[in-house]
Amino acid sequence: MEQALKLCMSLCKEAEYYFLDEPSQYLDEAKKKVLLQFLQNLLSRGKTLLLVEHNRDWLPSGWDIQELKIEDNTLKQGGKWTT
Repeated sequence: MEQALKLCMSLCKEAEYYFLDEPSQYLDEAKKKVLLQFLQNLLSRGKTLLLVEHNRDWLPSGWDIQELKIEDNTLKQGGKWTT
């Protein structure tokens, strides 16, 4: 419940860029669907999302997802990940 409330408070603020760290953590499937719909709406309005997410299973197909990884204390671009 606390995670959902924090997400709502953050996503209701108008911004050009949204940085979300593990937004699906502690959310049940129904809340993940609501979150996904809201994120899709932000994208359709031209907003930019940056998500740090280890559980990529809930992300939709068609999203342009770029994998990043840390090697030798350096952030590196991984392969393009497609759903």
